[in-house]
Amino acid sequence: MSEKAYHLSNTLVNLVEAQKDAMFEGSYDDALILQTRRQDIIDKIQSLDAIGKNDHEGEDFSHKIRINIEKILSIDTEMRNFLKTELNSISHRLEAIQKAKTFCNNITYHQVSDTLNISA
Repeated sequence: MSEKAYHLSNTLVNLVEAQKDAMFEGSYDDALILQTRRQDIIDKIQSLDAIGKNDHEGEDFSHKIRINIEKILSIDTEMRNFLKTELNSISHRLEAIQKAKTFCNNITYHQVSDTLNISA
């Protein structure tokens, strides 16, 4: 791996951190844009990797890149767990809304006798 790949992996770590921040702030559109930028960097790294397969002088960079990959995987796991929690919360809120909707559908008002009937 070359110095160029190492610098691209640093850029990738920065993008992943920015994506996590955007996601945690609720800026999902920004997080999606950053995901696209991440893929662009990954494609560049893969093309460099294919070119430099026989590059033995890059062992130090390979180690540093592996460290960056571990950081990225850790942040991705954090974002995945965040999204699972958010989806679970949304699911519970939707369930509560559905129950309220069902409850409201079972309420009738009789204008003649000014009574409110609730059927279960």
